[in-house]
Amino acid sequence: MIITKENDTEKFAMIERWQQSKQTISQFCVEENIATHVFYYWHAKYRKQNNKPGAFIKIAPPVISHTKPNYCTIHFTNGIRLVFNEQPNASFIKQLL
Repeated sequence: MIITKENDTEKFAMIERWQQSKQTISQFCVEENIATHVFYYWHAKYRKQNNKPGAFIKIAPPVISHTKPNYCTIHFTNGIRLVFNEQPNASFIKQLL
């Protein structure tokens, strides 16, 4: 098969007919007498040329911090801040206040 610009236009028109038909690819291919693998080839070429993404979208994984979360923070009025990564002893906190 020789691929020409006219052939591209013809096949891309076929893809647009399928999109408007609301049929499944299998139904459309049977009706148009086209092998499904040929349809998929032209559909991929059509998407690539028209910059249309496929059915999947790229997502980024969540950012996971490997640092331990702070258990508690005490802010004093003079601007000093104490950060505890573990539960402090109550008597120790009492001494600070």
